[in-house]
Amino acid sequence: MQSRIKVWYKSVGVQRVAHAARWAVTLDGRALQTPAKSPLELPTEAMAWAVAMEWQAQGKFLQPYTMPLMKLATTSIDQVPSIRPQMASSMLRTMHTDVVALRADAEDEPELAAKEAAAYDPLISWLADAEGVQLNATSSLVPPAAAAAAARVLGAADDWTLAALDSVTGSCKSFVLALALYRRRLSAREVCVAARVAEQYQTDLWGEVEAGHDLDRADLQVRVSAASAFLRMLPEEGVAAPIVDERPRGERDMGSWTAFYYTEEQQRRLGVDERGRPLLLLPPVHTGTPVLGQGGPTVLCVHGVSTLAESHMWRDWDQSAD
Repeated sequence: MQSRIKVWYKSVGVQRVAHAARWAVTLDGRALQTPAKSPLELPTEAMAWAVAMEWQAQGKFLQPYTMPLMKLATTSIDQVPSIRPQMASSMLRTMHTDVVALRADAEDEPELAAKEAAAYDPLISWLADAEGVQLNATSSLVPPAAAAAAARVLGAADDWTLAALDSVTGSCKSFVLALALYRRRLSAREVCVAARVAEQYQTDLWGEVEAGHDLDRADLQVRVSAASAFLRMLPEEGVAAPIVDERPRGERDMGSWTAFYYTEEQQRRLGVDERGRPLLLLPPVHTGTPVLGQGGPTVLCVHGVSTLAESHMWRDWDQSAD
């Protein structure tokens, strides 16, 4: 049995990475690293704060399963660059048994087949029109042209996007649903409902297994919502993070050269450290379970997802896709 890791840090923060459009999460002022000891440098400030909130929300011991955004971020950095071909191949293989294409037999289960047609036929049409991927319903054979078109989509995705697509594909057993979430054709809620059409049909017939179906559903919601938030917090094409446009006023004699730095007055006014990196801290970490309304940080984890991440996740959960 793996020993638990006790929370050792007192403060969680976010700071801009010097000379790069990246953001780091800090624990007691020290930038986090990935499990492979690479710098955890995130592409947007929003994503950095979301990951920081997951660390902030930890109790007495670290619980990695309550940090889905951290997992997606470290996967993007540590794993995707070296295994992109394998990940893409795995997602393409999923298309052969994709829930959107592989349907119930209309003669054996006409009611389920009708429910699947209502849920999936519009996606089949959208996929062909928007992505050039032509799938055939009720067939486990993916036409070569469809596989090639899907491969082009994956080849154009960056490492961060690919990590989220792979997570949703595995969770939903559907590359089509993952792509629909990424393109905002479906919301997180709609993806979860679509992924469970057959399971929900059987549950309606025979009843729900307590601590079985309900936990599976909750786990799916967390995974899909985390990936949805992750994708929405990625930078839009051509948009860069803001930079400090004021020159440092402090000078420090280093002997053979002079170092410039932001003065204490500039740091207070601009919210940066002496090197000009935005440096913001969350309230002190409590080693017990965070409790709302009893001082300290107002942090709440629902199914292992922090409130800041939820502000992105649940924004589209109760709404239709844009």
